Amino acid sequence: MSIERLDEEIILPYNQEAILSKDRERLNEYIKQLIGDLERFRLRDIHERLNLLIDLTGAGAIFYLGTKDSTGDYPNGTWRINGSSSTAYLIQVKIAGTWTTQSNLSNASLFTIANAIVSGLTASRLIATNGSKQLASVADLTAWIAGTANEITVTSDGDGTVTLALVTPLAVNKGGTGVATLTDHGLLLGSGTDAVTPLGAATHGQIPIGSTGADPVLATITGTANQITVTNAAGSITLSTPQDIHTGASPTFAGLTTTGGRISATTRITADDSPYTVLVTTHYLYCDTDNGAIEVVLPAGVDGTVYNIKNVGSSGHDVTITPDGTEEIEDESDAVLEDRWCYTLQFETTENWRVA
Repeated sequence: MSIERLDEEIILPYNQEAILSKDRERLNEYIKQLIGDLERFRLRDIHERLNLLIDLTGAGAIFYLGTKDSTGDYPNGTWRINGSSSTAYLIQVKIAGTWTTQSNLSNASLFTIANAIVSGLTASRLIATNGSKQLASVADLTAWIAGTANEITVTSDGDGTVTLALVTPLAVNKGGTGVATLTDHGLLLGSGTDAVTPLGAATHGQIPIGSTGADPVLATITGTANQITVTNAAGSITLSTPQDIHTGASPTFAGLTTTGGRISATTRITADDSPYTVLVTTHYLYCDTDNGAIEVVLPAGVDGTVYNIKNVGSSGHDVTITPDGTEEIEDESDAVLEDRWCYTLQFETTENWRVA
């Protein structure tokens, strides 16, 4: 049976919630009510141009959301709700002359509509229900996403998106420095929860010098005249004495005063050590010749060098002292120490080695 539009105005019940619900029983009740009302308007006399057409079949009812064209058929793009299935209401659209199921309404499945266009919404925006439980586009996501004071800002981009950013400058108690810019090559000082304090850029040799209860300052190390020399360079500080004073050096002093006596380096050798080259660090050399003669070789002379060399043997064996290269001892090529003899030798460039 086809239901067509009457020439006279009629009012049919329209329950959108029932049509769109997933409740099969609720939809059945609505259809029964609709059929009952239509029967009261003498359904067999309804005209074929009703905006909402219904076909009643033995299996159920089919609701058409559109009108027939001049050929007496529904054009492509017409939607209908097909209730002739025994398991579900089929939501169909006519495509290329064929009714194609897009979704269904049943107790066993979810309600879906493919490619649905909802008027009144803004394209490419999130949607939510408003105070009237109607779908509405979300104009500003900042209503949903809140920043955190002194940490994160949330800014609407005006197109349905937002931009998240760190607060600039980020506070110290949030892991930042509290300042927007820092001195190039500068050092930073902590200030509790306040912004860091730039100490400035250090020049050659400058280092932070502390002061109790106050911020350190940049300064260079100060030497002491005739004692410590400070030389500053890029990335380095060199401390030195006015002259070399290591164990192998020969420093010059205008005067030297010692207290408690002088401790000198002593060395003892035997015939087994011969020939023996004197170390520059030796002051006293004791030669034990009881087991045989000993040859002692002096190092190259340096002005002011003094050696004390003694033959401590008593067996008649000599100690022969030989200078370096062409140097001489008392104008001789060598010197000989008999038992119990001792020479104090002092070097001077012009005189060479002399016995003091």
